[in-house]
Amino acid sequence: MLKDSERWGPQLELGDPQIDKEHQQITGQLERLRSLITGEATIETLIGSLAPLFEQLTAHFVAEESLFETQGYPEVGQHKKEHQEYLDQARMTLESLNQNDLGSFQSQLVQLSDRWLQEHILVEDKLAISFINAQESP
Repeated sequence: MLKDSERWGPQLELGDPQIDKEHQQITGQLERLRSLITGEATIETLIGSLAPLFEQLTAHFVAEESLFETQGYPEVGQHKKEHQEYLDQARMTLESLNQNDLGSFQSQLVQLSDRWLQEHILVEDKLAISFINAQESP
């Protein structure tokens, strides 16, 4: 069972409807994956569930980076680097599944989702959106 801080809710909203929607969708996929693990899903089922998550993460990161570049966010280079680190960590998580290491997969998935929610959305993305909102204000 996930704690409230690990579920989508108002505490994770940044005020940008498109980014919030994408974050909510990705968070939902992470929740489903974590539920599959506790429901004793097969490794094949888990691997199959990761493909849509990778696609969604990649598309979200590209869209977010494009928005930040367009708006002149000065830390966009660092933000891109962090996105790449998340994708690399997601690939390592998948590799643990490919090696039939469900325990490692579970701990890596929890670490990835917690870090993404608590550090990336609530800190890094919030800073970027605050910058953009300040630029748009008269």
